Amino acid sequence: MHSIEHLIKIALEEDIGPGDITTENLIDKDLKGIGEIVAKEPIVIAGLDVARQVF
Repeated sequence: MHSIEHLIKIALEEDIGPGDITTENLIDKDLKGIGEIVAKEPIVIAGLDVARQVF
């Protein structure tokens, strides 16, 4: 059985592939960002632990 970390790694490798040439040339690789998930209506959400690891 694969660990969550391993599954995240292979999923990101599949989605990202070789990368984005424009981003790699215009954005500093050490730059960090912040994101926020906002719900406009009441929701039930699952997978926050995995989301934290991915993002």
